[in-house]
Amino acid sequence: MRALSIRWKLVLPTMSLAALAVMLLVVLLHYRTRDQMLQQLERMLATKSEEVHSVLRSGATTEGLERFLEVETRYLSSPYEYFYEIVDGQGLSLLSSDNLCGRCLGPTDPTRRGEVLTLLHPHLSDELVRARCEAIQAEIPGWQGAHLWVAVSLDPLETAVQASLVQSLLAGFGGLAALFVTLWIVVGRTLRRVASITRRAASITATNLRARLPVNGRSDELDELACVFNEMLSGLERTLEQMEAFTSDAAHQLRTPLTRVRGELDLLLCDRSRLKDPERARLVEMREELERLARTCSRLLLLARLDQGALAEDLQADDVDLGMTVEDFVDQVGPLAAERGVEVRLAGLDAILVRCNRALLLEALFNLLDNALRVSSEGKTIEVALRRVGDDAIITVSDQGPGIPEHLREQVFRRFFRLDAHSGGGGTGLGLAIARGIARVHGGDIHVEASPCGGAALVVSLPLRRKLVGFSSDARSTLNRAG
Repeated sequence: MRALSIRWKLVLPTMSLAALAVMLLVVLLHYRTRDQMLQQLERMLATKSEEVHSVLRSGATTEGLERFLEVETRYLSSPYEYFYEIVDGQGLSLLSSDNLCGRCLGPTDPTRRGEVLTLLHPHLSDELVRARCEAIQAEIPGWQGAHLWVAVSLDPLETAVQASLVQSLLAGFGGLAALFVTLWIVVGRTLRRVASITRRAASITATNLRARLPVNGRSDELDELACVFNEMLSGLERTLEQMEAFTSDAAHQLRTPLTRVRGELDLLLCDRSRLKDPERARLVEMREELERLARTCSRLLLLARLDQGALAEDLQADDVDLGMTVEDFVDQVGPLAAERGVEVRLAGLDAILVRCNRALLLEALFNLLDNALRVSSEGKTIEVALRRVGDDAIITVSDQGPGIPEHLREQVFRRFFRLDAHSGGGGTGLGLAIARGIARVHGGDIHVEASPCGGAALVVSLPLRRKLVGFSSDARSTLNRAG
């Protein structure tokens, strides 16, 4: 299961707390609004009751009171409907408003007759009403001990309370939506710098250690983090430069004594009169080992120059007809492969123009072919193909050897790494590392695939007419001499 992003980890808890706070506020507001409206209705009931008492105190007759109640119940400016009923001491109805339709408004419990009540109970049409009862004093015969009931329907109140609740919920959800958008934008803008730092950090490799993480100058926590990483990169850059310089200097310093020793051995081997066959054989073996050591030093020097050149700003290169170059290469290495009983042939050739250093490209192709020859037994075939895929030129060198296990396909490009079962004699473990370094310095790469011929396929991808990664003129001259 994929973990939540930092943005969601920041937004979700905040929105959860905000939603809880909004819901509590809406509930409290709902009950407060309902209580306030009920209190207002209580005051209106008291007002209506006082109006009836005023009419009775003015000496109105039963007919006058009926006309008054008829006018009051037809009063349409208010959304509330009021009900009136006057009952005697026994609970019998003496007078009621027309909207009661002759039904009883007050309670029928004899023990509660004559009490001043404020209660909530079902009305005729199952709607809730709020009722108020007060004793009245009237000069009308038979009304001694009577009580006045005034009630109001609660349907408009419930409708208004529900409308208020809906409006509160809409306002709450609107506020939550606005808060979510605000948080999303603010957190996104904050994390945008984190994403920028992440992308820049991911793009920094051993070939561009001079790159640094962006600092906006605000001296905030992200600036402090970027500064720490930049200091670490500076230290790594210095360490890598020291290692590259040591490798280059060591390889360069070893070339002169090795050349002198090889010259001395050649002089000794030329004097056939002083050497016996066993001694000559031992000297020949020593010279072969010396050749291998000199070749290793040259390759170490080449790798050091590649590393140093990868940090330069621009690679001086020319437009090269890649098809003609690959064809010439196959023609040149064909006799060398034939001596080992291996055939090298072209499996496909497209006309492609790339911007690269031809000497370096030939060095990379030679290393790939040398690797294929080491794992190819007599009678096998090595295929070299060139094709265009999108904006890349693809060179494939396929052999019919034992192949490379999938879990080792990346390790074979490590320096001095050799497969024990397939290493063969004379290998230094640097050829594929050099080939990948050359490809990458041109903006491309090399990877291993399973060959359709049954072995391994080394695939080189080079961008077409793109700006290349830097390479110094000193490194190029050294590589040209090595080539």
